[in-house]
Amino acid sequence: MQQSHVSPHSAAGAFKRHAATLAGLVIGFIFLYLAFAKVDLSEVWRQISNLALYQTLIATALTLSALLLRGLRWWYLFPRPHRRGELWQSIRALSIGYGVTNVASRLGEVVRVVSFYRRTDRDIGAVSATVVLDRILLDLSVFALLVGFSMTVFHERLTTLFPSAASALWALTGLIGLGLAGLFWTAAAPASLKKLVAFTGLPRFPAVWQRLENLIDQVSGGLTVMTSPSAYLGLFAVNTAAWGASILMLGYIMTLFGVAARPAEVLLIFAVSNLGMILPSPGGIGTYHYFTALGLTRLMGVDEVTASALAAYAHGISYISYSLFALVAWLIPGEKPAATAAASAELV
Repeated sequence: MQQSHVSPHSAAGAFKRHAATLAGLVIGFIFLYLAFAKVDLSEVWRQISNLALYQTLIATALTLSALLLRGLRWWYLFPRPHRRGELWQSIRALSIGYGVTNVASRLGEVVRVVSFYRRTDRDIGAVSATVVLDRILLDLSVFALLVGFSMTVFHERLTTLFPSAASALWALTGLIGLGLAGLFWTAAAPASLKKLVAFTGLPRFPAVWQRLENLIDQVSGGLTVMTSPSAYLGLFAVNTAAWGASILMLGYIMTLFGVAARPAEVLLIFAVSNLGMILPSPGGIGTYHYFTALGLTRLMGVDEVTASALAAYAHGISYISYSLFALVAWLIPGEKPAATAAASAELV
């Protein structure tokens, strides 16, 4: 009887493909242990189970509102004209991407691009560029502002908790500034960017240079919203609404657990909790719980059980809501935007 065996090369290849996901799981479980190792889990569950169903429904509604607003925000970034059906496709692709991120950290961004690309005739390079813009301009920049606000208003508290917070903030701000400068340059003056890159000698390799030129053109095409000042007001409004819904959700959950906090303190805890989302853990498992509980106990004086229960509840609402909505979105492909010129002229 012939015995089947697994090729060591295929096993090594599979490990490399899933190394990032496995590393994220390890990081997540380490922080999950750190977050709950010293608390009474039965007491944590008691506090969560005492909440009324309508309170959970309100928290879920706020969570899904933030998700839908983020889908609207991404749709707003696409070059005009918008086609009928693209709004749902952007919400659908974003939701599926978040659902994948809950399992495989960082893979969700790729799935988001591919999912939207397959349901529309948008250029994949331009779609990828809007994701970069979405993450750097609309997420990292706002996060840096929140951290900067917290550092200004609660400087002593934060430097006690994170001694290198100021240095890290300046480094993050500098990196974001460089990223934004590069994005604006690519959007407004792709020809001059090509001239600068040409100094590297790449034009001597026609095949490589042609691909790079095409990539710059594709990325530039996806960043046209940056060259339209008239679009900034709408972008500011939808971005503020998207972030505001997430902040409001956290503030509401803090009141459910009896944590009295001023609006500035809600922003402080929101900024600290989002530090956990930067680390490569699937869906922020463990990292969100740890940093949220750390901020509540060390910066707000909340007891460890309440802080842990609040973190678990807030993360659970988001994780379950995003995962279920991702499943619903996957099951509802929606209308595929028409690729004809007449359909392209129809604004949503």
